Amino acid sequence: MLLREACATHGLPLDEIAAELERVDAESLETTAVDPARLPRDPRELIRQIVETHHVYLKSEMPRISALAAKVTNAHGTRHPELTAVAATYEELRAELEPHLLKEERVLFPWIERLATPGSAAGPATVAAPIQVMEADHELAGSLLAKLRELTGGYATPADGCPTFHAFYGALALLEADTHRHIHAENNLLFPLALELEASA
Repeated sequence: MLLREACATHGLPLDEIAAELERVDAESLETTAVDPARLPRDPRELIRQIVETHHVYLKSEMPRISALAAKVTNAHGTRHPELTAVAATYEELRAELEPHLLKEERVLFPWIERLATPGSAAGPATVAAPIQVMEADHELAGSLLAKLRELTGGYATPADGCPTFHAFYGALALLEADTHRHIHAENNLLFPLALELEASA
């Protein structure tokens, strides 16, 4: 049964229920989020946690948000023309993040794991080069997230927004929060650890 039908059957206010579900989703993510101070200091363990927490989340969530974006834009685009820019900016972000995850998993993370493994041979180049590429990607992702926040007015669903509209903006807000934690774990912990390992090798 759809949320709209359930609310109609039980005489419940649809907008209030949708907003409450969105709030609970946000609290759930905050509750399960890893405290940056408690992140592991072993690069191999940190990589595992980044992949299992952030990469897995992005890979499953990004296609779902694309579907929500298309549905909401088709239904509300005439009354809310800003949705076209929101959807386009989100797709630009997704197009940036998906290959970024692959580059990390296939190139940079195995490189860092070798540096952290005693007895492993050093690579022919410095790990600083791929780290700089990843940091540039992070900057672009951050600017696109800031643009999404501006376009959506801080992810505020309009008064005439349906439950899918609420779900779309709520999903974007959660994606922003998770991506900022993801970038923090890499830029401020994993990458400096990798550089230290290489310097001491």
